[in-house]
Amino acid sequence: LCDGAKIGCALKVSTCTQAAVQSAIFAVRGVVIPQGQGILGRNAEESIVNLGRLSGEGTANTDQVILDLILNNQSA
Repeated sequence: LCDGAKIGCALKVSTCTQAAVQSAIFAVRGVVIPQGQGILGRNAEESIVNLGRLSGEGTANTDQVILDLILNNQSA
């Protein structure tokens, strides 16, 4: 979550970049997470559907909560 170009945002971008590079290294080496772990499906398509469901249904109130947190944090 990013509420502007601040130090925390730069750290998040750096962390995500490191995770992406590590994931690519794992993929090249054939390292996989077995199906049925967490939200993984039997294949990439099922996993994407599951992720879509999580981001749609699972975060229905997320925007409002984030906005409330940011606004309350700025007024404190």
